[in-house]
Amino acid sequence: MKSPTRPVDQALGSLQTLIRRAAAAGASPPASTRRLPDSAGREPEYLGLLADEVQAIETAKKELSADPRFEYLHDIDAAVWQFTADCWVDRQTDHVPTFIDKNAREPTTEACYIPVEHLGIETATNLFGVRFLPAEDESVPPAGPWFPLDYSVGCLAVVNVTGTNHELMATRARAIATHALRVLRIALREHDEINGRQLRFRLSIAYAFNERISGLARREDAAYELVLDNTLINLTQSQLITAMPIQPSNDVEKKADVAARWIERACLIDEPLLALLYLFFALEALLGDKSEGLKAHGLAFRQTMLSHITTGGFTNPSETWFLYDQVRSSAVHGEDVAEVGWGTVQNFASVVRRALSQYLKLARDNNLTRRGRLMRAIDSHPDRAQLIFWLRSQGGAEWTKYLDRIEDTSSEIGRFSQ
Repeated sequence: MKSPTRPVDQALGSLQTLIRRAAAAGASPPASTRRLPDSAGREPEYLGLLADEVQAIETAKKELSADPRFEYLHDIDAAVWQFTADCWVDRQTDHVPTFIDKNAREPTTEACYIPVEHLGIETATNLFGVRFLPAEDESVPPAGPWFPLDYSVGCLAVVNVTGTNHELMATRARAIATHALRVLRIALREHDEINGRQLRFRLSIAYAFNERISGLARREDAAYELVLDNTLINLTQSQLITAMPIQPSNDVEKKADVAARWIERACLIDEPLLALLYLFFALEALLGDKSEGLKAHGLAFRQTMLSHITTGGFTNPSETWFLYDQVRSSAVHGEDVAEVGWGTVQNFASVVRRALSQYLKLARDNNLTRRGRLMRAIDSHPDRAQLIFWLRSQGGAEWTKYLDRIEDTSSEIGRFSQ
């Protein structure tokens, strides 16, 4: 009986078919060009890739990364590019089974031991898919430089995990153990005599599979040393935020202070979703309107308008709108939220920091001390029509309803004069 085709086989097969097709007359120019491997000692050869071929390469890499048989590969990009080159040079051989046979490893299932800090247990116990062992249990791998078991470790979480890369296997084990500790914290909170600080137990950064295989994972909330040199000092002193007083004296300063505190919280939190929410709280403190129906559109539009007033250029508000609509609102209303990466958070953080500086600049340049008047200065700016026109042609259908409303209801602006 023929074994079922796996996603990796399908992805590699599709890539092979695309690379071998005949060039069509009037075809689009290459979207990317890469040097073929194994060209040492002779003239370098390059292969031009069309857009769908580039996408097929990325799909193959994604499927390989998700398949435990191949996760041990340290350079999946190089492996896929070698496969692509083989398909281009030798157009008769089916290179898919050759690649599979050469690179696939049979996954193994092993127990991953992860120390738990500030949580003890009297006897070995299975809870929520995880086995918890006392720190002194004889089955625990011996302590070592990569597997420290100091005084803070009261027990170990043991998770059986399958794969071919111990580092990635440990990451999956940590996810399972983290879920178990989350459930444990919430369940234990029902005990009236347990102090909330007793529920701050957490996984150590260490892990071990046996006495020979161990390692350390970087903690998300890890801090790194920073030395202030003259360049950094000059940078900080050039920022408008340095003029903010310790005690705000007017409405504009109070809202700026609230925003600064949320931005700081976003810097210190180790969870990207929470960091993104904190950044939105900061932006809403500056530019939000509680009475606005389409809050995502209004906040994003006003942020862009503020940027234009203070810098003279327009930035696309759709990213802010999307993150508010798809992440912030979904999270606040208890809906499932797509995973948010730190790259997204860092990009949005720069948007919010700029908004704070621009908010302070607009207030300073126009001697505005009340947030309502500052909002009115943004919403009544004569260049607002330019942004509306641009969004109608470039923003997409999701902006139509909001733009119709703010264009047809000029009296909306007057409510900020209070």
